[in-house]
Amino acid sequence: MDIRRQSRQVARTVIAALLWLAAGPATAAGEGRPAPVPSPLSGGELLSMSMNLLLVIGAILLFGWVYTRSQGLRSARNGHFRVLAAQPLGAKEKVVLLQVGEQQVVVGVSPGGMNTLLVPEKPVAALNAAPGEGERSFAERLRAAVAGTARNRS
Repeated sequence: MDIRRQSRQVARTVIAALLWLAAGPATAAGEGRPAPVPSPLSGGELLSMSMNLLLVIGAILLFGWVYTRSQGLRSARNGHFRVLAAQPLGAKEKVVLLQVGEQQVVVGVSPGGMNTLLVPEKPVAALNAAPGEGERSFAERLRAAVAGTARNRS
């Protein structure tokens, strides 16, 4: 019986505290009058909300930048393996040309694992040459597309 009486006292105290906290802001101005509530669309509130939003977006961009930089540093430290080229074959499959020390290996990558497809006798030449006459770079195609839409508007 003693435990029940104590639990009832604790419950009454908790309920009284919650009611007091709920009624506190409503009568904070004193004399039973409700306290003024600032408008959520006031200039100060909008400025504060905008600054907080910019702060969150800036933090996301900063963490993204740090993450990409750390990925680059991680791959630069490991000089034994380099991905020279990759060609997607489907949604989840691709063929990758790897440089392992002085040797190159062509590997097929799929959800089921990796398989060695080819070990060329001679190293494959790097394809870092400028785009040929038949190919245009992305920047050139973008300029042409923007110029085409500008001509169509006028």
